[in-house]
Amino acid sequence: MTEPIVFQLPYSSGPPLRSNKRLHHMAEHRLKADIRRTGKVQALSHMGIRHPCAYPLSGLVEIVLIWTVPTKHRRDADSGQPTLKSWVDGAVDAGLLHDDSWVHVQRMYCEIEHRPGQPMALRVEIREVSR
Repeated sequence: MTEPIVFQLPYSSGPPLRSNKRLHHMAEHRLKADIRRTGKVQALSHMGIRHPCAYPLSGLVEIVLIWTVPTKHRRDADSGQPTLKSWVDGAVDAGLLHDDSWVHVQRMYCEIEHRPGQPMALRVEIREVSR
């Protein structure tokens, strides 16, 4: 895998779970379950399109949540981390990754990409890391 694997997330108003956003524990639980299901469905779809025998990914990877924003409003760079964690758990459930421990995932992080005139969007990229 030299090209990153890219997944467009279906959330148009930013990460549904954010580190500074406080929710009732049941609302948070439902959101985590929904994001995890989304990760699993997207990973299974990707694996069905590609060579199914090539999964789970065998190399070391890094996983990035990229939040595209149209304005320069101040946002914490890592506020989408809870969304990324739940999505990755779904990708592990699907078998795209062995697990999300440091043995297989070197790091998971968030980036904010300013694109004036573009709609807000979220995507996850899984990138191969050379050892």
